[in-house]
Amino acid sequence: MKQNHKRIFKNTVMLYVRILCAMFLSFYISRIVLQLLGVEDFGVLSAVFGVTNLMMFVNVSLSGATSRFLTFEIGKGPCGELDKVFRSALFAHVVAAGLFVLLAQTLGLWLVNYKLILGPDKMIKANILFQLGIGACVLSILKIPYEAVVIAYEKMNIFAYISILQYVLQLALFSLLFLFPKENLLVSYGIMFLSVNVIVLLLYIFYDRAHFPDTRGGPVYYKDITSSIGIFCLKTLYSDGSHVFKMQGINILENMFFGPLFSAATAIANQAYLGISSFADNFLVACRPQIVKNYAAGQYQELQFLVINCAKLALGLLLLVLIPCLIETDFVLKIWLKNPPQYAAVFFRFLLVASYFSVLFRTLVFAIQASGQIGKMSFWFGTLYLLVVVAAYLWLKEGGGPTAPFLVNLLSPLGLCVVIIWLVSKQIPSLSMISFVREIIVRSTLMAFCGILPALWVHSCMAEGWWRLIGVTLTSTVCVGLSGFLLAMSSVQRRWLVSYIKRFIMKINTQGAYGND
Repeated sequence: MKQNHKRIFKNTVMLYVRILCAMFLSFYISRIVLQLLGVEDFGVLSAVFGVTNLMMFVNVSLSGATSRFLTFEIGKGPCGELDKVFRSALFAHVVAAGLFVLLAQTLGLWLVNYKLILGPDKMIKANILFQLGIGACVLSILKIPYEAVVIAYEKMNIFAYISILQYVLQLALFSLLFLFPKENLLVSYGIMFLSVNVIVLLLYIFYDRAHFPDTRGGPVYYKDITSSIGIFCLKTLYSDGSHVFKMQGINILENMFFGPLFSAATAIANQAYLGISSFADNFLVACRPQIVKNYAAGQYQELQFLVINCAKLALGLLLLVLIPCLIETDFVLKIWLKNPPQYAAVFFRFLLVASYFSVLFRTLVFAIQASGQIGKMSFWFGTLYLLVVVAAYLWLKEGGGPTAPFLVNLLSPLGLCVVIIWLVSKQIPSLSMISFVREIIVRSTLMAFCGILPALWVHSCMAEGWWRLIGVTLTSTVCVGLSGFLLAMSSVQRRWLVSYIKRFIMKINTQGAYGND
């Protein structure tokens, strides 16, 4: 058990090195691209790529199935058939890439040419950009089995290195956009984006084949394994596809009703939200393999421990960055973009609040995925996601403002939390939902309020600027840390942490004494 916890800690550290570098690079890249393209062209880029991402709904579901089956097979130990599972997954992704191209060249083209508000002078460039985006998405689909193997083996350092390199390549190539005429920037961006995806795919293929012999074969259709992956994929297709439809649908609705400037604001808010939520997501990526492997091995006590404590830590890590960004949204966006699009700050705040509620139940989702009993979860999740888009569309048709889709979206994680707790209590009775509600929902909510209220008081006492941002950040960090120690941690965990800190201080003092001698 201790070995597994050390592995999670080590992998989390690597993932946080990755996310800190990735956030800095991606935010700087967005600033460069926004300045080069202008708000209108940036909105066109966001809307067109929103359509390609919308067509990726099959791949999202297949990606989760691939990750689950590869991790589960490794959890079996020497008796597993990882090579067959990998080759079956690769075959499934080749088929998925073909389906994606078919959808993109039919439904996707129709959306781009007849539904998006792009302007007549942008249509040719938008169509070329769309084709380049399709190529990049195909490469992204084919990359997933190779990336999933790296994560399943918990080689988070390699995952981190390649991710950082991907952003460095983007920064290097996008910086070359200064050399191109302004009228060709959209197409040039698409070419650069496609080139980065080619390099990343090749890196994963070369690494996996050099270090994991089971990944050296090509795609093969093993009937039983491919069928199992396909059935799992179909069970999650409704929910995963609906989630993609919800995320990209909001972007498309903003474009359809309000134009490319609001698409730009939505894209900026989404990128900032993804950067902040990744502080919790990266930790959860490190936890997921252990949750799946413990379920596969029948170690339910350890599973209960991981589900509750990983959720606590993920929420605590999220609150450290969520609270300052929620309170200082306007100033943070000004630092990042100088002149952020109108409504970007408002959209960002809505997404931040939604991210907190979505992290509450994420470890329970991992547990159900490990069990394979995902049909009911997929149905309820998918239905709630679709209702968000339908309700937002109807509200906008009745004259709702730009914030309408984000207000509706805020309700979905609350409903999902209720659904997932009910499903786990029925499908995995070995997990105590009473303990989960008490330890996660009650204690973490108290921890959130303990961090927000003092930070709001500091915010009200100071003028906007760096000193207020620093004051709000320090106040919320201290308060989240103290409330986490007193409210979120058990008495055993508090004693262990105090003991660990004492041993660490004694070790430093001892080394200092030897150094003085």
